[in-house]
Amino acid sequence: MLCSQSVATHYKTRTGSPVQGATYLAMETAVSEFRIKLQNPQIGKYDIEILDTDNQVIVMFQNKGKHNEGFRGNPGPLPEFEVVLNATNLKIISSNFVR
Repeated sequence: MLCSQSVATHYKTRTGSPVQGATYLAMETAVSEFRIKLQNPQIGKYDIEILDTDNQVIVMFQNKGKHNEGFRGNPGPLPEFEVVLNATNLKIISSNFVR
């Protein structure tokens, strides 16, 4: 698990900021899944957010700078994608495009 808190934790990293190894592994798994579902997803054009809960890690690929708290659906030009992983072994539980 990426953190031991019982409350969900968001991870946002800017260039030059350290990334935890487990966070990187979750992102790597999610990017691989995204590439299977969408050929050449242009990862550099996305903001990647990671939500860590007690038993799941959710990796979200969102339109860069186009997401707002409380807004539902995909507000941007690129398809958004979400991968849910088991927090213990980082196996994929589900993945889907965000509408």
